[in-house]
Amino acid sequence: MKSLERGYKYLPTVRRVEYLLDFLQAVSEGYDRERAEQKLAERKTAFELEKSKALGRGRPFMKKLKKTKRLREHCLTLCTHIGFVKGKERLELTDEGKVFLGLEEMEQRNTLTRKLLNVYTSFTHVLMTISKLPQAEVVLPMKKNNVIFVQKATPYGLKVGQTTFEVVRDLASQLDLMNWHPVETGEGRYEKVFLTCKIMNRGHVDSFGIHQRELGKFPKFIYDNQEFWIRPIQVAYEKFKQTLWEEYLKATKYVPRKPVFYSKLRSEVCYKMRISDRAFDCHTRQIMKSDKVYRLVGSGGNLPYSRDMASLLKSLPPKTERGEYIIYLKMDTKEGS
Repeated sequence: MKSLERGYKYLPTVRRVEYLLDFLQAVSEGYDRERAEQKLAERKTAFELEKSKALGRGRPFMKKLKKTKRLREHCLTLCTHIGFVKGKERLELTDEGKVFLGLEEMEQRNTLTRKLLNVYTSFTHVLMTISKLPQAEVVLPMKKNNVIFVQKATPYGLKVGQTTFEVVRDLASQLDLMNWHPVETGEGRYEKVFLTCKIMNRGHVDSFGIHQRELGKFPKFIYDNQEFWIRPIQVAYEKFKQTLWEEYLKATKYVPRKPVFYSKLRSEVCYKMRISDRAFDCHTRQIMKSDKVYRLVGSGGNLPYSRDMASLLKSLPPKTERGEYIIYLKMDTKEGS
């Protein structure tokens, strides 16, 4: 549905940036519907395989992994709306689409962020609404057949259904704009969904320590006839180390070198520091590689099958150079070890 203000209101149901990139690649190679659906099916199967590896158990691939017609249609709608694909009978990449495919990963994220914010009013609405709330977070029920989502979301000022919210959340988390921390309540699974970015207009720039001429580095969008820029939150390495150590000790009840789940510790630290999973992974790699104060060691193993299955792709930890998942983390000071 076209918005009366600008752009489009509803986001197509494309929850992973990888699907968008696969579809664009299929178009660049000479678009064929069957080939595009095959590429998307291969990606879905690859995701399922990674889940199986992390769980340490075989899992038969479901037939629905091969059914990607609707996903292809949603990818086409999204790519057309944001100006990366043109044509009807014969699809081809626009000049912008060609440039986008050739960009480095960070530049792709910035470009896609800018596109989504300027084209989809629901994407902008969710981020701007959460940004104005205390602690820039919402706590919402996230489960299947959820009849109370709208009831819980409305007091926050959110005017979207659960599916739209989840698509925004999933894409924004991959773009380092948003993250979420699962919590169990008496009403079932809830999520603390929080921003991992700063949204600033020209009046805020100085308070963020950014010079006006630096604004060009950040994705820009228009909201309520005002210019805004968006920047992922960055934390100092030393502050991150200290927070990681504090949260690790809480998780182990103050027993150094005791293994804790990587994904659980990451979730706790990211929530406390308001950072993305990507930022956590980057800093922990740096500590594991070399640090003067702390010793951080990763080890393999298997994720419990029941652990956070609703967002297992997000919960997957990074891999070692040998391709093994870092399931556990053990930490100590170098003086203590």
